[in-house]
Amino acid sequence: MTKGAGRPPKIDEEAEEELKRVLKAPPTEEGYEATRWTTPKLAERLPKVPLVCCMTY
Repeated sequence: MTKGAGRPPKIDEEAEEELKRVLKAPPTEEGYEATRWTTPKLAERLPKVPLVCCMTY
């Protein structure tokens, strides 16, 4: 990732990679009966990712 001017990221690279990994797979692979990720489902699945505390829905 290239560092640029502007606001610093709210999550670190490890958390970003975990979020990307989860989003690439359907929710069914994580045990949910859904075909798409929603903000509430992601917040439930990724409670330790700092970004989740800032997400609203």
